[in-house]
Amino acid sequence: MTNDAIMARRAEHSGLQARRARSFRSGLLALAIAVAALSACTTDEPTKEGSSGGGEAAAPVTNRIDIPPEVVRNLGIEFAQAERRHVDRTMRMPGAFESPSEAERNYRVPVNGRVDLKVSQYARVQAGDLIATVNSPEWRAMQSELSAAANQLADLKAELAIARADRAAQEADIAMFPKRIAGYHPHIDALEKHHAKLEARRDHWQARVTELEDLLAKGAAKATDLAEARGNLADAAAELSGEEEAHAELERLVLELQLGEEAAINNLKILQAAEDATALRVQAAEGAFALKLKTAASLLDVPDAELAEDAWRNLTDIQVKATAPGMVMDLHVTNGELIETGDSLCHVLDGSKIRFRARGLQADLGKLKNGLSAWIVPPAGGTLQNASRAEGTVFLAPTADADSRLVDVIVAPQSVPEWARPGVSAELEIVWDQAEQAELAVPNRALTRDGLDTVMFVRDPRDKNKVVRTLVETGPTDGRWTVVYSGVMSGSEVVVEGTYELKLTGSGKPMGEGHFHADGTWHAGKHSDDE
Repeated sequence: MTNDAIMARRAEHSGLQARRARSFRSGLLALAIAVAALSACTTDEPTKEGSSGGGEAAAPVTNRIDIPPEVVRNLGIEFAQAERRHVDRTMRMPGAFESPSEAERNYRVPVNGRVDLKVSQYARVQAGDLIATVNSPEWRAMQSELSAAANQLADLKAELAIARADRAAQEADIAMFPKRIAGYHPHIDALEKHHAKLEARRDHWQARVTELEDLLAKGAAKATDLAEARGNLADAAAELSGEEEAHAELERLVLELQLGEEAAINNLKILQAAEDATALRVQAAEGAFALKLKTAASLLDVPDAELAEDAWRNLTDIQVKATAPGMVMDLHVTNGELIETGDSLCHVLDGSKIRFRARGLQADLGKLKNGLSAWIVPPAGGTLQNASRAEGTVFLAPTADADSRLVDVIVAPQSVPEWARPGVSAELEIVWDQAEQAELAVPNRALTRDGLDTVMFVRDPRDKNKVVRTLVETGPTDGRWTVVYSGVMSGSEVVVEGTYELKLTGSGKPMGEGHFHADGTWHAGKHSDDE
């Protein structure tokens, strides 16, 4: 016998044992509930033949079934509420959760070197948390280039400071020239006044000499007086000549100061040009250094501010930090491994960013529209069938699949349910038309067939430890919910787990021909006019 045949026989045997166990438990429950609910008609008709006329009256037949807490617990009975829904305006389509690209981060090493991992697989990280450090020779070379550029910039700044000092000193020197020239003006004025006096004195003695020469020629003057006058004239002329030399010297000094001022002004222009040239060199060096610093920041994937103020000098190891919260899904390197620039370190997934992708029929594009409200419903069966659903808005993919005749319907949930994970299958529920009035509906799991009847078990609003076996007339269904036209109100609790076992008890069913009253008791025969 082949392995497949052996496995099939084992599966068949296991299924048979499970069915027998379930049938045995259902039989026990049916017996227990039947004994508890055994009743007879409450009419005033005489007792049937064979019964003791003096015996106790039989318990009335009722459509209510006792479900004490121990029965609910042992059978795993669960309830759901009836609610108003647009069942015949609801579309359902299968799909699964997925991660959008913005929810994923693939961290790579910016430079080659030896890696030191700081996280483990499935560890949660927050923005700014350290993922790994890299001891990189390439970063050392870049630090050397940055240091050379910084030193060159510092030298140029020193030259610029000297040029500015020279220019400032020259400006101060030029500012002193007018004061120095003005200092000679009083001396020149005094010399000019003294020169005028000396000229007057010289002219006086010149006239005296001329006068004495005329008198001496007539014999009316003395030769000694003429000689004395000529001597005084010579002294006056000599003194005037000396005064003119002093005046000429002062004018020469003033002229030298004026020429010096012009030379200083011309030199200031040269110093200003040198300062401007040095400033341009400093500006170019600053731009080159800033570009190197920006390149280093871009290479290390850090903000420029983290490398400013000489912080790059003290950065020994390259740090790779998380830029967004998430969970480390995969590690692509081992601790201490020598890696190259651009190698992947790890893959981080942000579980809070998730969307749902379903596949709808192209034939339904007349109903599907962007902006419709939608609900992501957990898969039927298993432990998630009663989990909370997620609400979102429909977005239709811009393209469709011509071969499968399907179109992607995408929903980003407003809040991510706890059970949602990328890859988890679910069902998308879309109400494509809410213009019609909603109808009362119950989950399909609440309905069961009992012979030719469709029944459900409704929790008694007056006694939480009882359920009412209720015949219902059903309407449209969307695969999960079915419209019911009687038996429940909005908010009524109906059994969705344990309906099969409750049906097997046979309790709550009429005893032959008869009817149930509004209070749940059963009466043989047809309704009378008095009832």
